[in-house]
Formats: sequence, structure tokens, C-alpha cells
Amino acid sequence: MKNKNFKYGMRLGLIIMSVVFCLVIVYTLLASTSIIKLSKENLTIKSNHCANQLNDWTGEIISELEIYKKVIEDNFTSDKELQQFLSSTYQVHDAYPMGIYVGDETGFYVDASGWTPESDWNIQERPWYIAGKDSEDFVFCEPYYDAQLGIICTSVSAKIHLDHAIRVLSVDVYVDFAEKLISEITNVNDVDGALFVAGKDRIILADSGKHMGGDNLSECDERFYQQLNAIIEANKLGQSTIRTEDGVYYVDITQMAITNWYLISFIKRSTLLAPMWRLGILMALIGIFSVLVLIHVTRNMAMSMAEMTRKAKTDNLTTLLNREGFEEQVMKLLKITPNQGILLICDMDNFKAINDTYGHPIGDKTLKKYAALLKNYFNRREDVVARMGGDEFAVFVGHEISNENIEEMMKKFMELIGQQFEKDYPGMKISTSIGGTFVRDEQDFQKLYRLADSALYTVKGQGKNNYCIVS
Repeated sequence: MKNKNFKYGMRLGLIIMSVVFCLVIVYTLLASTSIIKLSKENLTIKSNHCANQLNDWTGEIISELEIYKKVIEDNFTSDKELQQFLSSTYQVHDAYPMGIYVGDETGFYVDASGWTPESDWNIQERPWYIAGKDSEDFVFCEPYYDAQLGIICTSVSAKIHLDHAIRVLSVDVYVDFAEKLISEITNVNDVDGALFVAGKDRIILADSGKHMGGDNLSECDERFYQQLNAIIEANKLGQSTIRTEDGVYYVDITQMAITNWYLISFIKRSTLLAPMWRLGILMALIGIFSVLVLIHVTRNMAMSMAEMTRKAKTDNLTTLLNREGFEEQVMKLLKITPNQGILLICDMDNFKAINDTYGHPIGDKTLKKYAALLKNYFNRREDVVARMGGDEFAVFVGHEISNENIEEMMKKFMELIGQQFEKDYPGMKISTSIGGTFVRDEQDFQKLYRLADSALYTVKGQGKNNYCIVS
């Protein structure tokens, strides 16, 4: 009887172990597929977020330079005045601390830093001059390694029209912001490495692992980097798989909209699956119950990740906060600094005419430009800027501000919008209407929004292109 029970127990044990083993194998296959799929999606999400940040950074630089260009074209008629103005840009901006310089084919050259070129220096051979002399819009030149400063730089140039000459305006931008983004994207375990690569010359601008900044991707000896270069040469953006002697890599390649640089992020397959193998061994030891629990937990984690992605707080078109994200940020500020600040709702006047005349792609471009101007104008730490939907935007100025100051800000902003869009769309009367309300005793977001929206409605009813601020 004992022998029979022993055999029965052994048989039952073997059955249970076999079931557990089969479940572990099945789970391992399913989990590995799910983990790889989710990790690839996460890689794309992080790459897109990083790319959007770089596009915002380059967009802000171009917006600043466009303002400088307009100021110079509208106000300065002599080279002496130009030199004095350029000097004021020296060591002002973190991205281009050396300031602005201007030159033309006659050899004329003025520099914010006061630097004077050597006699054999030929301006027409300078990449910044070649790139900018035929371009009305600012363009990013191919980056280069500045051996004297020990950093990667790139020039941003455009043609500038003065009363007495046509010249090229340019700045040298340090790409340390790209290094910062690379550091941020790889500071957790779900991305093994990332690098920025110049679009044409394949210069590595920033690299998370091997400090290859300044090297040429196409000249790297390692097979991994050679395959990366081949993928870029084939213009194969998005997800790719690279197999080398030391493993399989999942790669995501995104090209920047303004600079044409490539952001390359990657993760090794073994990095993804290592925790899963350890988990599988543990599951085999603790039995069927643990297997089921872990499947349930994994399923919940996948559902949570999908829910987090769905509830993203960012507007896809403009990269500003969306309505949900805006409300959340405003409510946080109201708790930190109650009874101070102002909520503004900004609406683009006659925007429908852009879509009707030029089509929705141009309309989207117009919305992005408006968003960039709004974000650049309201750029203090306590300012929150969002796109609420369509051509409606919102701003919350989360610090104390007087009636006089807000009225001056409104007038200048409306003037800026009118000038910018009259230049892009002459005669279409693209302007902005603004309704606002000051924060008063314990007002919540919904009440503030209704008051500001009512003020905007008043402006619209009185002919647009104006503002109305209510208490």
C-alpha cells in the first residue's frame, strides 16, 4: 500500500512538475514575445519624446533668430549700428554663447565677440555662408568638431536683407543639449544606448556609451555601427533588428524635422530577456500558483502600460500640453500659490481660411508655429501653455501680475502674431483673440475656464483681434 501510495505520489508529482514545466515554457514563449513587443513600443515612445524635445529646442533657436533677423532688417542701416547690436548678443544665449555674426561675399564680416579673421580667411568657403546665402529661412549646417573648444558645434544661417546689402546672418550652436537628451533616454534599464548622428556627413554628435562624439559613423570598425550606417544609407527609418557576434539588437531610428539629424536608440535582446529567465526559474520552483499569479501580474502591468500611454498629457501636433495635462498643471499651481495668477484662452482668428485656402497640412504647420510663438512668449517657469483643441490655446501665468503688465503683454503678443502671420499669409487677417480672468478667492479650474471663455466670447462678438480680461 505504501509502495502504491509512493508510486501514486511520484506519478502525481511528475505530472505536476510536467504541467509546471510546460506552463513555464508556454509562459516563457508568450512573455518573451510580449516583453519584446512592449519594449519595442517603449523604445519608439522614448525616441519620439526625445526627438520632440530636440525639435522644440531647435525650433526655439530658429524662432529667436527670426526675431533677431527681423529686428536687424527693420532697424539698422549702418554697419556701425549693426556691430553695436551684434555685440549685445555675446554670451547671452546658452545654445549659442558666442552670439551672432554677419558677413557677405565682399569680405565684410562682423562678429558679436569682436573676433577678426586672418587676411587669408575666405568667407565664401565657410559652410555657414554657403548654406545661408541662398536661404531665406534659417537652416542648420552639418556639425563639426571644434578642436579648440573640444565640443561639437553646428552653424545656423539665413540670408538677411539690409538697405545697402544682402548678407548672411549666422550663429554657432553648441549641441550639448543633444548630449543631455542622450543621457536622459539611457538613464534607465529599458534603453541600452543612444546616439545622435548628422544627416549628411554621419558625424556622431552625442553617444551614450563609448564617447564617440566627433567620430564618423561610416568609418567605425565595429559591425554594429557599420550596420547602423547601412540602415541610414538605405533611408530605413523606424524599427530595425541588427544581429552581431555578441547578440541581437532592436534599433529605432528617427530623423529630426528641422536639423535632419538622426536619433538612434537601441536595446539588446539579452537585456530584455535576462529578468524573464530569472523569473521563469523562480516560477518553476514555486509552482503553478506562482505561475498564474505572475501571468496575472504581467497582464495587469501590460494593461497599465497601455493605459498610461492612452492617457498621455501631450498634444501630438504641437507637443504642448493637451486639455487634461493643462488642467492638471494648473490645479497643482493653484494649490502651491493660491489666489494669484491669470488664465488666458487664446483663439486664432480666421484660421479656417488657412485650411480652406492652403489645405490641412499647411493649417497644421500654422498651428505649430502659433504654438511655438506662444510657448516662446510665455516662457517663465510658472507659465503653463497648452493646446485645448482645434485653434484654441490656453496659458496660465502662475505668478502675481498687475493689470498694467498683463495688458502690455497682450498688446505685444497680439502685435507679434499679426506681424508673423501677415508675413506668411498676406491679406488673410490672421490674428488672435484673447479672453482671460485673474485668479481670485479659492477659484477652481472649471470656474476660471468658464470666465476666461466668456471673456473670449465677448472679444469674438466685438470683432476679434482684441483681448478682454475680467476679474
